[in-house]
Amino acid sequence: MIKTFNRDVETVCGSALSGVESPSLRLNKLLIMPDKSDKSGQLEKICGCINTHGNKCLKEFKPLQTPSFSLKLMGRLLVNHSGGVLENAGLELHRNFGFPIIPGSALKGIARAACRNPEQANRLFGDEDTKKDDSSAGKVAFLFAYPAEKFEVVVDVLTAHGGKDTQNPIPNFFPAVERGCKFYFTLRKLPNCSDADLAAAQQLLIKGLCDNGIGAKTAAGYGWFKEV
Repeated sequence: MIKTFNRDVETVCGSALSGVESPSLRLNKLLIMPDKSDKSGQLEKICGCINTHGNKCLKEFKPLQTPSFSLKLMGRLLVNHSGGVLENAGLELHRNFGFPIIPGSALKGIARAACRNPEQANRLFGDEDTKKDDSSAGKVAFLFAYPAEKFEVVVDVLTAHGGKDTQNPIPNFFPAVERGCKFYFTLRKLPNCSDADLAAAQQLLIKGLCDNGIGAKTAAGYGWFKEV
């Protein structure tokens, strides 16, 4: 009886979802998965939606700010991996356009982590130990990064064995941006920011992305970039 009900729900709601073009809604709000074993199939449909409508919107996307530089993605990208309604199967998408993005806050954290000079880090990115006022604010704004060209989101898998040979492995499927895509990165001056400060912040961000990567599973080769 329960299986019959679940099939009916999937049939009715699935036909309704076929007309939903927003990838962010499909991934974060409108997921139908009555059977846990169908996680891969559901993600395949969502990835297809992201690739179709996200790439379509990317062609028409007109950024308000000119990008500062671009880097090539050399490993698959996982950003906001723990978000979404599926456990460990999230992906950061532009809310309105549906293509993958890297939030500016994450980029700022990567650049700060690459800085080995505490005084320079506080000057460029803000002093975390003082009160929030103009004197402690950072000098550089980090905008979200986005694909500079056609991208592909694929279903990736990690099979956890549970640490025991007697237990069956449990595959965990999740969406990831395929390697090879070029991304645009944009940095902008804030008040009292010099050209030297902006250049220093840009070099720190490039170093952090190329040396350490960004997002989840960087130790396994995900999320690292190379200068074009």
